[in-house]
Amino acid sequence: MCVPGLRPISKTSRTKVGQLRNLPAQLSMTQFESLASGYGNSDALRLLSAGQASRRRLLVLAVVQAARDAGLSSEANVNDALTIMAAAERAAPASVGHVLDHPQVATWAARWLRRFRTAERDRSGLTAELGYLAALSVAAAAAAGIGFEIDLPTGGNTIFLPTLGTALITGGRRITIRGVAGAITIGDRTGSIALTASPGEGPDRWLPTRTVSADEDSQGLRLTIEDGDPYRDGYRLPPAERLADADLARFAALLADAWSWIVRHVPAHALSIRAILRSVVPLRPTVCGRTKHFSATSRWAFGSIAMSMPVDAETLALALVHEVQHAKLGALLDLVDLYRDDNRTRYRAPWRLDPRPLEALMQGTYAHLGVTDFWRARGHDDSPRTRLVQLEFAYWRRQVGEAIGTLRSSGALVPAGEHFVACMARTLRAWDREFTEPGVIATASDITEAAAIVWRLRNLRPEPDEVTELVLAWLRGAACPPLPVARLAGPMAPAAAVTSSPRLAEWIRHMVTAPTLPPADESSIGDRHFLAGEYAAAVASYSEQIRREPASEQAWSCLALALGRDGRSRAAEALTARPELVRGMYLGLGQLAPPTDPADLAEWLAGAHGGVGSM
Repeated sequence: MCVPGLRPISKTSRTKVGQLRNLPAQLSMTQFESLASGYGNSDALRLLSAGQASRRRLLVLAVVQAARDAGLSSEANVNDALTIMAAAERAAPASVGHVLDHPQVATWAARWLRRFRTAERDRSGLTAELGYLAALSVAAAAAAGIGFEIDLPTGGNTIFLPTLGTALITGGRRITIRGVAGAITIGDRTGSIALTASPGEGPDRWLPTRTVSADEDSQGLRLTIEDGDPYRDGYRLPPAERLADADLARFAALLADAWSWIVRHVPAHALSIRAILRSVVPLRPTVCGRTKHFSATSRWAFGSIAMSMPVDAETLALALVHEVQHAKLGALLDLVDLYRDDNRTRYRAPWRLDPRPLEALMQGTYAHLGVTDFWRARGHDDSPRTRLVQLEFAYWRRQVGEAIGTLRSSGALVPAGEHFVACMARTLRAWDREFTEPGVIATASDITEAAAIVWRLRNLRPEPDEVTELVLAWLRGAACPPLPVARLAGPMAPAAAVTSSPRLAEWIRHMVTAPTLPPADESSIGDRHFLAGEYAAAVASYSEQIRREPASEQAWSCLALALGRDGRSRAAEALTARPELVRGMYLGLGQLAPPTDPADLAEWLAGAHGGVGSM
């Protein structure tokens, strides 16, 4: 039994290319290295898309076989759907491929198979969800322009037809869809809905899928606004309802400006976006009570990204570059093993507060290599915000460099992964001599170091008896003994596992473009001194804040920066490398009067036998 349009690329066919093993036979070394460098040539991008097309078709085939094995085929008209798809492919060979390449097909198939494999199957629910296969056949028939008739099981008051749109139906467990001479109608209890009707006719019972387009230098980009597919919710962020016409027009205008910039300034990323991106899923504008721009990619929806409404064209351009990087690496990982991962070991990703598994670190590193390239290019396009653009470039270049170092030292990379990371590192090194205004590198260093300290305070916990040993040595006036090995504290609370940057880092960014000090309140006095270059006063202010709030991650991280700027390098080094120990000792000594000076504790720890070390 075969499904029309299923022409898989074998993932098991392997060959040795150069010195690397485990590369698929279809992927040349040139193609592999073009992707590993952060971009991807045309042949490599076509191979990634073909691999994902094969994956979607194999998933659909698995659904069909499982439905037949469970006796669900007749209830869901699976055979009729396959017959229609076969007829569509005979009439127009590209029609089935066009429909099965709809990004949410894999999301639907994988979700259906997971539900099917559960111990207690909801037969009626599985049957209703098989209606998606019938809907795919309708879309294929529409693309081919052939006649057909099929009944669809329903599970609600809407019927979504991939690539076509959403029909609002009334009641009934089944509806009938017919195609005659290119005209398609959906029949329910109240009559019929003509799919050729414009919104507002019928009345408003047919909501067609909408697209937006942009063109620059004969390079066109056409994207579907996917705000109807019920399986568009695979991004761990809530999808928006159907966009209002005004919002659609706003997005189209932003896309035109963003695409023009991408084509002119980062043409290699434009190539990737054109080759891969088919649709955008709008997200709700507010998440967790905060209003900001969010974007996401799903490994199960290659060709689609999700995002909230961008605030401007720059935000949209950055999101397109960033998320398509994720899509490329996800598709490559379906073809090539880059690492051995037990899924238990966690690593620091510089842009996150929570420890991450290796795949997430690899994904983030590759995506932020694209982000770094974006800001590099912004520095060459006469941006009016030159210092801020340079700061973003220097900041992300350092972050990606740290992540590459973590990947290399993980011991989990296979030869292909080692070469992949080496290619990323080579791209990053090529930007070493790019523009930097005096002071920008130091400022970027402050931001990254503050974030690293907050991460350690958040995720590393010394054992109580280890802290007690250090406290007793301090009280005896003895030299600092060898320090204990740093260990992760365990899983973070989900609410804390978000991207974040210390408060001072945000003020540093703000000061680059708008040199105004933060408002005068108790928690910002140290920040005001630091930003004014009054580092001794900043040390005193942050120390006082720690006395009031001894667990404050912000105060401890800012104290480390201020100590370094004030010339107290030993204390700054200890507080940067092992802030969890300094804070742990300070909390342990909290009952003493007068209170211990946190900088003195850091200075004492700096004298540890063997050094302060790091994780």
